[in-house]
Amino acid sequence: MIAAIVLAAGFARRMGRQKLLLDLRGKPVVRWSVEALLPHVADTVVVMTTRPGTVKQVIRVNLERPRVPQMLYSREYAELKKSAAESVHEEARRAFERGEKEQA
Repeated sequence: MIAAIVLAAGFARRMGRQKLLLDLRGKPVVRWSVEALLPHVADTVVVMTTRPGTVKQVIRVNLERPRVPQMLYSREYAELKKSAAESVHEEARRAFERGEKEQA
């Protein structure tokens, strides 16, 4: 089984902005991270919240095995990628916004 953790939170005190929310070729960096790991993870993606750390979303990865490059162009993969990336992006944004308030 292959598992992955994407750390998408933190106060970003020195930079003043959440690095993972910066735009890279039209997408936030955190989306690139999630999209890169999805073809390689096991059968479940769990998106966590910050403070308190609770389960935000459980995403079932029902992609055929072995996972072949052609699956990256399937509708199922596109939906999975969108759901996971949006969930992680939203939580990273919220964490940064909460961090700014805690610094005040």
